[in-house]
Amino acid sequence: GTMPMADITGGVAFDTGGRGDGTFNDSAGVGADRAVEELGMDITELEANVDEDREANLRLLAEDGRNVIVGVGFMFTDPMAAVAAEYPDITFGIVDSVVDAPNVRSLVFAEHEGSFLVGAAAALKCGCDKIGFIGGQEIDLIKKFEAGYTAGAKYINPDITV
Repeated sequence: GTMPMADITGGVAFDTGGRGDGTFNDSAGVGADRAVEELGMDITELEANVDEDREANLRLLAEDGRNVIVGVGFMFTDPMAAVAAEYPDITFGIVDSVVDAPNVRSLVFAEHEGSFLVGAAAALKCGCDKIGFIGGQEIDLIKKFEAGYTAGAKYINPDITV
């Protein structure tokens, strides 16, 4: 069922860097600000400083009675799976990852689609046969960005090397 907006208390668990870091943290911060301003929601925010803070912050928000809690970033995957299992009456959201639980909403994106366009633009702009791709980490998420980028570049120039 749904509850009246006035009865929803939110919690945002930012990853390291927090507000102002130019990542999903900032986008989540904008969403939290809008929920406060436009919906009158009561929101508590916590920021992770070290890896262990992610689970601890989710747990603190749950114990504080927050009934909608968002973990910002894929690094919350395992901590959220653990905490969500302990608090089945709380709705959780995770950005950029999937947690398969009845009370977790996974907020994922089609990264490869935007990256396809970037790769196509790079191939068009350079007019050459070799371009580069640099990912922040060697993880599945970044490999999806790379695959889209490469496919876009090769769509423009089948002989290009990435």
